[in-house]
Amino acid sequence: MLFPKTAIVILCYGRWQDTIECLESLMKIDYPDYEIILVDNSSPDGSVQKIRDYCRGIIEPPSRVAFESMNKPISMIEYTLGESVVGNPEKDAEFNASAIGRRFKIILNLENSGFAEGNNIGIRYALRYSSPNYLLLLNNDVIVDKEFLSYLVAFAEENETIGITGPKIFYYDRNGRRDVIHSAGGKIDFNKGLAPMIGISEADTGQFDSIREVDYVEGACLLVKKKVVDEVGLLDSHYHLYWEETDYCIRAKRRGYRIVFVPSSKIWHKIGATTNSSMRLYYMTRNRFWFMKKNASKQQYRRFILYALPRIFGSITKKLLTGRVGEAMTTFKATIDGIMRFPSE
Repeated sequence: MLFPKTAIVILCYGRWQDTIECLESLMKIDYPDYEIILVDNSSPDGSVQKIRDYCRGIIEPPSRVAFESMNKPISMIEYTLGESVVGNPEKDAEFNASAIGRRFKIILNLENSGFAEGNNIGIRYALRYSSPNYLLLLNNDVIVDKEFLSYLVAFAEENETIGITGPKIFYYDRNGRRDVIHSAGGKIDFNKGLAPMIGISEADTGQFDSIREVDYVEGACLLVKKKVVDEVGLLDSHYHLYWEETDYCIRAKRRGYRIVFVPSSKIWHKIGATTNSSMRLYYMTRNRFWFMKKNASKQQYRRFILYALPRIFGSITKKLLTGRVGEAMTTFKATIDGIMRFPSE
C-alpha cells in the first residue's frame, strides 16, 4: 500500500487539555507519512504554554489515551501568522531535522478567526510548504483510533471520483459508554433546511458498518484530496462557525466528487466542547439560512422559508414565555441576520 503524504490541520481555541489529548492519540497512529499543523486561534487561557509543557513531558493529558514518556520530547516548531505566509527556512530546517512522528508545527494566529478561517490558515500553509496529497481537518477535542487515517486514505485512493472521506464518529463519553454513535455521515433535506447526522445517538451494533456515499461528513474529521482543494478552494470563511463543512461537501459534489463514509475509521468526539451555547445557537441559526440561500434552488429556498419561519418564531415565543429572553433575542437576531445579511461574495 502506498502512503500519500497527509497534512493534518488542527484548530484550537482554549481547552488545552483537549488539544494535548488529541495530540497524544495522534502520536500513536500507524500512518507513516503525515505532518501535523496546529493553528492556535489566539487562545486566552495559556494553551500554547501548556502545549509546550506537554511536548517537554512536563504535564500529562488527563486522558483515556495512555501517556507515553518514551515519545517525549516532541518537537514543536512555532510560526507567527506572517511566517506561515512568507515562510521561515531556518525553522523549516529545524523541523525537518526532528524525528518523524514526534513533531508538529503550530501557527500562532493573532485573533480568533473562527473555525472556517482558522482552518484555512492551516490549509494555506500546508499547500505552500508541505506539498500534501491529502489534507485532514481534525477537531482538537477528539481522540483517534491508531488506524483511522490509514483507512480514510486507503479508501480514498481506490477511486479518483472520491473526493472526501470521513470516519465513524462516536461520543467521547455518553453516560459512561463509548459505543454510542454521533455521526455515520450526514444527509441534507433541501426543502426543510435540515442536515441530520446519520445514526446519531444510536448504540453501535454494526448497523453502519458498510461504506456508503453520503451528502456530507462532519468537520470534526474530514479528509479531502488536494486536487479537490485546488478545484473547490477553501472553506467559506463567512460562516465563521458551523455549516461550513456541509457547504464544502456540497461544493465538492457539484464538481463531480463523491463524499464517502468509511466505518472502519473511528474517532471519539467531545461534542460541543469548544463553543458556548449562545454562540452555537446564533451561528447554527444564521448559517442555516446562508447555506440554503447559497446552495438550494429558488424553489427549495421558498419551501424552506415556509417550513422554517413558523417553527423558529414558535420557538422564540416559547422561549419568551419560559423566561429565556436571552435565547429568544439570540434566535431572533440570528434569523434576521440570516435572511437580510447574506454575504455578497
